Amino acid sequence: MMAGGDRGRGGAVPAFEKEGTAKKRQLLGTEPQEPFSLGPALKFAAFFVAILFVAKIAKLYLGNEGLYLAALASGLADVDAITLSIAEQTKSLSLATGTGAIAITIAVVPTAW
Repeated sequence: MMAGGDRGRGGAVPAFEKEGTAKKRQLLGTEPQEPFSLGPALKFAAFFVAILFVAKIAKLYLGNEGLYLAALASGLADVDAITLSIAEQTKSLSLATGTGAIAITIAVVPTAW
């Protein structure tokens, strides 16, 4: 027997997902946003450029340790931006692969907790 009582439109799983999603939104106090809105994309682009700049300046003046510090600070805010920045630098060969891997690991660790 199916739970949820919504057998005509797909059974228990869709009913469960709808209830779970509504409960998550209620607990978090968030409402769904428009997926194609320009505001969040522009914010991410600005943050990405800022992180790219900070990572390059930190690497230039402080060496690998500066890059690691920038990765840690950026990882606390948004791991995607620093990951893309470091990946771009390693792709262009301005950063060693091992250094990039360590920096990305440092950026990801704070988000795992």
